[in-house]
Amino acid sequence: MSLNYEYNYKFKELEKKYRIYLNKEKPLVIRLDGKNITKNHREINLLTSNFTQDLHQSVKNCIKTTYNSNATIYSILDETSIAFESGEDFFSCFDDTNQIYASNIFLQDFLSYFWKKPEYQNVKFGISMFSLLNQQAIETYIAERKRLGRIVAIDYYAKEKLERWMYHQQSSANIIKNIKQKGLLYDFERNKSFVQGIYSTQTKKALQ
Repeated sequence: MSLNYEYNYKFKELEKKYRIYLNKEKPLVIRLDGKNITKNHREINLLTSNFTQDLHQSVKNCIKTTYNSNATIYSILDETSIAFESGEDFFSCFDDTNQIYASNIFLQDFLSYFWKKPEYQNVKFGISMFSLLNQQAIETYIAERKRLGRIVAIDYYAKEKLERWMYHQQSSANIIKNIKQKGLLYDFERNKSFVQGIYSTQTKKALQ
């Protein structure tokens, strides 16, 4: 055995040992989260821009073009979650179920669509990928993302519209009361994509 072969063999075995592999027989979730978008209201204002809509559409285009699988897509503010009913369908696009490898490739695929708009070319995303226990867990997961997203939306809106004392260290329920007190509840609730997020599904196409 040559030194070069031995080195490569040992390196690959060591690399394999510390990789994270996902169960392709389980539903799979990918979550994209914009970096510092909700903290920086000046460069991209989520109340007045189409950021969430553009994010959601870019994900839809990416999934439709590259990943043929039944999927649920939910986006709110600067994040989106894609729940694939079949991990096997998703991983059929890759050599194996290596989490880091697959997530990085998916992120590049998504950004090839999202970065088409010049105003988004400096936007960065974190990505996470994990398996769910079963199909029922998809609905539970999406409901939780929706609940948490609304909490962040309330806080974001308050920072745009209210005096600091009306939202700082306040519960979401109290902030809503203060929004109502200022006569802004209708203005807050009418922006459905901001408050409730955007939900869509993709159906797997039969192979010709």
